[in-house]
Amino acid sequence: MAQQPPSTESPLSTKLEVRVDPVNGYRAAHSLVNVAIDDPMHPFRAAQTQTQPDRMSIQISATEHIQLEPEALSLINHSCQPNAFFDTTRQQLLCLRTILIGDEITIFYPATEWQMAVGFDCNCGTTDCCGYIGGAIDLSPSQRQQQRLAPHILQLAAKQNPTQFEARAYLEEYFLELNTEYQALYAFWVAAAQRIPPGAQALELGVGPTLYSSFPLATACATIDLADYVPHIFSETQKWLRREQGSFDWKQHVQLVLQTEGVAPSAANIAGREEQLRQRIRDLLPCNIRQANPLSPLQRQYDVVTMHYCSEAAAESRQEWSEVVRNGANLLKPGGLFLLSVCTGLQRFRQYADQQLSRAPDLQPEDIHHHLHTLDMDMETLERQTLPAPPSYPYTATVLVAVNKRRHNT
Repeated sequence: MAQQPPSTESPLSTKLEVRVDPVNGYRAAHSLVNVAIDDPMHPFRAAQTQTQPDRMSIQISATEHIQLEPEALSLINHSCQPNAFFDTTRQQLLCLRTILIGDEITIFYPATEWQMAVGFDCNCGTTDCCGYIGGAIDLSPSQRQQQRLAPHILQLAAKQNPTQFEARAYLEEYFLELNTEYQALYAFWVAAAQRIPPGAQALELGVGPTLYSSFPLATACATIDLADYVPHIFSETQKWLRREQGSFDWKQHVQLVLQTEGVAPSAANIAGREEQLRQRIRDLLPCNIRQANPLSPLQRQYDVVTMHYCSEAAAESRQEWSEVVRNGANLLKPGGLFLLSVCTGLQRFRQYADQQLSRAPDLQPEDIHHHLHTLDMDMETLERQTLPAPPSYPYTATVLVAVNKRRHNT
């Protein structure tokens, strides 16, 4: 773990205190301040690094465990409905649910621990209690889906079930060769990005292992969160973020984006846009777009929400598809921009993870336009385009949508 420069943070003792139960002697960390969802609570670093876990360590990678500094953070107890999370990428304790003064601070131990040194039977009493807690290795796919997990846990889960969706194979099948469809996609997305106010926060739902739709957003958005249903889908994304040798090469896509924007696609400009996107990407999140809140348990809303080529993969009927799109739109702030790309006439259905779906909905362009009227959208802002698919593709067309959510008078 990289060493951090001297911190100007307030002392942990002003934010948290450890209380001892006079009856059973249990220690628990309680907040001394109110903390909002997604706010950082306190940074941490490694007082010591080790290769094996113990009762007090935190796992930060597939092979590394650390003793926490400040030490008091290691006294935070477990809950299956946690209100905090150790972000091992940014080295911060983050707030997952609103925390009020006096509330106990809790984390989900398997969020960072693959196989704990000592397991235990959980008695947290929550409706989603997992029972025995021995690490993420013991969790079912559905239990993992309900929690925010550290990147190394997602990677280890992928190795545990190698028959799942292969991210690299998918990228090489669909993203190595650029065609006229990509030219049209980028033309639409670049034009839509001009509608985004500076400093916007964006969410890309169902993005899979791809980054192509994020490059047009990088200049306008301050942060971009990527979310997908498949737990280990971000393995290729993480390689690219870390600049690992052999990671998927997006340069030809960046070149086309820059050309579409009227920017010279020089090597320096391509590298600059890649670095800009690396800086903009904030979180890699699990999501389930079949739920009313696709990011549950997180409670977030965004200035920009995208759903590209994913809504039709999460539904079997037009009615189910309508609900999926509504779920995505729920994450949009009033006045925010909704970007939607939907396949029509889809003939081949790709099975993902543990979804129990066998077919895709029979969608036509008029279905998509009709459904937008049922959402809380400002239809005067609607931009729509239909792109015929190349002859070899398993769908007939893509419908592209850019529309703003209605602003409500207060």
